[in-house]
Amino acid sequence: MPRNAPISDETRTRILALHAEGRTRNDIAREVGVSGYTVTKVVKAAGRSFDRTATRAATEARQADMAERRARLRAKYLQRAEELLDQMDKPHLVFNFGGKDNTYAERTLDRPPVKDIRDLMQAASTATSAELRIAAAESDSNAEAARSVLVGLANALGVHGPNDQPNPDAGT
Repeated sequence: MPRNAPISDETRTRILALHAEGRTRNDIAREVGVSGYTVTKVVKAAGRSFDRTATRAATEARQADMAERRARLRAKYLQRAEELLDQMDKPHLVFNFGGKDNTYAERTLDRPPVKDIRDLMQAASTATSAELRIAAAESDSNAEAARSVLVGLANALGVHGPNDQPNPDAGT
C-alpha cells in the first residue's frame, strides 16, 4: 500500500476487530499489512486506545532484570580485580621455551617479576574501572528517575522550581 494512501473500510473494520480482540498494535499492523502508525490512527479515530499496562509491566520487569545482571557483573569485576591483585604476592611460575634444541625450563619465584606485577595491576585497574563505569551509569539513571518523580510531584502540587519563578528584573 503506498504511503499516505487512504485505507479501505474493510481494512479499518479489520483493524478495529483485531483491536477488540486485545491484539497489540504491531501484531495488527503485521497482520493487516499497514504501518503501526496507521493502526494507531484508526484506533484513536474510533475513540479507543491500546492498554499499555502490559507493556509498562514488561518494561519494568526487563529493567529489574538488567539491574540484577549489572549487579552480578559489577561483583564479578571486583572479584577478578581482587584475584589479580592477590596474585602479586603469591609464588609465580616463570618459564622459557625454545632455543636451538627447543627446550622447556621453568622456575617458581616467591613473587612475580616487576613486569608481571605491572601487568596484574593494569588488569586489576581495568576491571575496577569497568565496575565504576557501570556504577556511575546506574547512579545517573537513578538520579534521573528520582528527578522525574520529584518534578511530577511538584507539578501535581503546583509547586514551581527555581527556574519556573518569575524574574523580577524582567518586569513580569
